[in-house]
Amino acid sequence: MKRMINFLFTLLLISIPIGCSSSNNDESNYPPGEIDNTFKVMSYNILNGMKNDNSPNKTTYVNWLKAKDIDILALQEINFVEGLPTSTKIDEEAELKKQANRYGHNHVVILKKPGYKNHIGITSKYPIEDVVKVHEGMDHGYIKAKINGYNILATHLDPYTYENRQREIQLVLNEIKKSGEQNWILLGDFNSVTPLDEEKYLNDGNRYLDWLKKYENDGIHHNLVDGKIDYSIHQAILDFGLKDALYEINPDYSYPKDRAARIDFIYVSENLLKKTVKYQVIEDAFTKKVSDHYPHLIELKRN
Repeated sequence: MKRMINFLFTLLLISIPIGCSSSNNDESNYPPGEIDNTFKVMSYNILNGMKNDNSPNKTTYVNWLKAKDIDILALQEINFVEGLPTSTKIDEEAELKKQANRYGHNHVVILKKPGYKNHIGITSKYPIEDVVKVHEGMDHGYIKAKINGYNILATHLDPYTYENRQREIQLVLNEIKKSGEQNWILLGDFNSVTPLDEEKYLNDGNRYLDWLKKYENDGIHHNLVDGKIDYSIHQAILDFGLKDALYEINPDYSYPKDRAARIDFIYVSENLLKKTVKYQVIEDAFTKKVSDHYPHLIELKRN
């Protein structure tokens, strides 16, 4: 068990802090008024409920989110029981709602899988409608919802094997397909990498591949296909027709050498690509210390 926990922590740690124009993007880099004219959607794995924010009632985290003025936030690893006795009973949806209200979001939805303490959820300035929650056949699950005209699907895929992720991504894509609609944003922690980044991994001396090999024979993980990196999860998404927003905006992005792979993503449907004007992976003093993932943020034209 200890080995598995160490692996999961390390896997989360390899989320790439990629910047479209710089590695330290913040709102001060943009012309006055530009931020106010965009619709902002963020995905953030907050590591066991933002356990590393030791401020009272997570005030530092809440104030950070409030300053970003996000419209929709997809969260992974929501956890309000970290460090408490296992017998503690907490209404985590109510706690998330109270927390979200503090950063300006009055609408929340959470998916709690039985037996798990880390959950996924969505908070929003706008009503969250037509909600579908699925955890059967998945490690964490997904939430589908309609928010302010956008179709949102937030997920957190299995960290253990590529076979599990292959099954999970088919469930996700089938959910999107049966809607027959556009305006899709698919986002979250995918625990897998894209073929669009393959050249970067090769030029990096196969550092990511070597890391995966260390855990391949532990009896828990199976993330390599015939000894090679598996790209099938994101190839399926790309074949489906969704667009990797970061790659589309800046295909020449770079990432710091202390990170080995990009496993957090925001995809958009093709009709939304022309509205997507910014992609940030926010690496700042706060995000560097509180989670092993960096938040990913896209901005779309409001009109």
